[in-house]
Amino acid sequence: MSTVPACNALSLHVPMAGSAPLAQRWWLIESSGAWGTRPLADSPVEWIRQWAARSGSAARVVLIRRAGSHPVRTHDTRQVFTFAPGDQDVMTAQVHDTTAGTQPRFAQMDLTLKPSDARWQVASVYPRFLVCTNGKRDLCCARDGRALLNAWDSLVSVQDDVWECTHLGGHRFAPTGLAVPSGYVLGRISPDVKPWAHDGPDAFTPAEFIRGRSDLDAAAQVADVAVRSKLGFDRFTDITSCAVVEHRSGNAYAPLASSTVEVTDYTGNRWHVHLREEDVDHVVASCGSPGKHQRAWVAIDIESTRS
Repeated sequence: MSTVPACNALSLHVPMAGSAPLAQRWWLIESSGAWGTRPLADSPVEWIRQWAARSGSAARVVLIRRAGSHPVRTHDTRQVFTFAPGDQDVMTAQVHDTTAGTQPRFAQMDLTLKPSDARWQVASVYPRFLVCTNGKRDLCCARDGRALLNAWDSLVSVQDDVWECTHLGGHRFAPTGLAVPSGYVLGRISPDVKPWAHDGPDAFTPAEFIRGRSDLDAAAQVADVAVRSKLGFDRFTDITSCAVVEHRSGNAYAPLASSTVEVTDYTGNRWHVHLREEDVDHVVASCGSPGKHQRAWVAIDIESTRS
C-alpha cells in the first residue's frame, strides 16, 4: 500500500468551484483494457494518438470503458461519442480501426466541429456520466473513483449509464466525473448523488459537488455555482447562461483581479455575481507532488438585476 499522502485529503481547503477543465466539445473514445499513465498518447491506434496531440480547451478527448472488469480488446470496433456542453444531441459513430481509410479520415477530422457526415448519428443510448478511474495517473482516482462505482453498483441504471474515463484533471477533488451532455464536471462526489439520472426522481446534483461547466471560464464557473448555492438549484438546466460583464486585471495597486458575471436562471431572472481572486496556499495537484501557491476565483456578492 502506498504511503504517499492522498492529494484529495490534503486539498480540502482548496475551492472546487471554477476548477473544471475547459472544453468547448468533448470526444469520448471507447477503449477497454488497462490504461497507463498516458493512455491517449500511448495508444496503439494512430488516429487516437493524433487526437491526443490536439486535445485541449477547444476539443477535449478522453477514453471511456464500461464499469467493471477490463478485458483486453479482441476486436477492432469501438464506439466514439461527441457532444458540446448543453447540446442535447450526442453524436456517435462505430469505428473499425483496421478498415481501409479509417486512419486518415479520423486523423484529419476537425475536432472543434459537430460531425455531420453519414457515419455519425444522433445517439439514443450513450454514457450519461463518466467517473475518472485512471489510477496510473493518480492514486486518488484509482481508490476513490473505484469506491464510488462500487457504491453505485447495486443501482439498476448504472450498468448502461455510468462509464469509466481517463484523466479529467483535478485529482485533488477525486472522485471526479463528467455529466453528459450538460458538460458539468463534478468533484468530491458522494454516493448519494446520482448525476446521470437526469429525468428520474433522483435527478439532482447539489452545487457543493459541481466544479463547473466546461465551456465556461473559471470566473463564470464560480458564478454559476454561487447562484446555484444561493437559490438551491440542483439541476443542470437551472442555469441557462453566464456572461462576464466586467473584468479588472490585477495591477501594482490591486494585484488580485476582480470580475462581474451575469447569470441567467431558467425563470429568466438575472443575477450579477461579483468575484475576486484570492490566494490559496499549499495546493497539492497530484499525489506525491509538492504544494504550490495558486489563485482562485471567489464569489463575494450576488445581486438581482431586477429593479
